[in-house]
Amino acid sequence: NETFDQADLLWAMKQSEEAPSTACPSPQSYLDAYQGPEEVFFHSLEACRLLGCRELVFHPVFYPGRVESAQLRGELTDYNARWFRELVPAAVEQGVYLDIENTFDYAKVQLPGDPATPFTAAADMLDLLARIGSPQCALCLDTGHAHIAAQDIPGMVLAFGERLRVLHLNDNFGAISPIYSDIHTFPGFGSADFPGIFAALRQTGYAGVLNIEPGGFLNQMPLPVRDAAMLRRYYE
Repeated sequence: NETFDQADLLWAMKQSEEAPSTACPSPQSYLDAYQGPEEVFFHSLEACRLLGCRELVFHPVFYPGRVESAQLRGELTDYNARWFRELVPAAVEQGVYLDIENTFDYAKVQLPGDPATPFTAAADMLDLLARIGSPQCALCLDTGHAHIAAQDIPGMVLAFGERLRVLHLNDNFGAISPIYSDIHTFPGFGSADFPGIFAALRQTGYAGVLNIEPGGFLNQMPLPVRDAAMLRRYYE
């Protein structure tokens, strides 16, 4: 509320000897503290079957720290491969695909000269699938995430090929340093190469899920416009 001053709070924390210097675990402690999928994920797979949904999208398991070496990138990929392999038997049983979505530097921790954030490039995602080693795992391409990570999105479509089963279509203006603006506008309202993206989709004969994600854009519209959009969605 109006009595809260964030700047004052952060200044006081910075001056305090008791304030933690970081909330991120060391890379090794993070890897050593491996935790498999929680029960909710198995229930989600069952819910998908009951609803007739054959696709369940996952982000890779999130590591909140800076990835400073190629070795750590590989270890995080192995961590994720192990995590998803534990879900595969349940996914097979329920007849649901595990669609893994590309990411970007959510935590804004990578520095110039560091390796790229894991799971941003096509090669990262295909390597993860290879390490999981199950045809029950496929890919979800989020065009907004790829644009922020400065990826060749049409090239990702072509590289993913038949492993691409879900699209999250949204737009933004790329990485605006030091801000990463995952603003989720309608396709074509930002600067991603949507003509090239759709050309690549036509070239591959894509026939999977098309999910348009303009939520951030709608949230900035006047309330009557948002209400009309919600009513139309419910009506349809």
